[in-house]
Amino acid sequence: MKQDWRIDPIVLLLFFGIFATLGLMVFVDFKFKEDGQTFQVISSLVGALTGAFLLRIKPQAKEDPSPGTTEIKRTTTATVEVTPPVDK
Repeated sequence: MKQDWRIDPIVLLLFFGIFATLGLMVFVDFKFKEDGQTFQVISSLVGALTGAFLLRIKPQAKEDPSPGTTEIKRTTTATVEVTPPVDK
């Protein structure tokens, strides 16, 4: 099976958008030191882009072991018994 190394264009857009708004945020921090509201708006953009970026990343699928291997899958269960209080 050949690995597909292509990156989704949306993920690239979000990745570079994060760094562009980070640069803008640093610029605003140095240029407009007293303007907290503008800094807050741009920092919320960085947070939103970062959240969208992290939601778009898909973890690599782990393949099940082939039949005949010695890998064992284990599952555990827990039971909880609750005794209700007795009215007097």
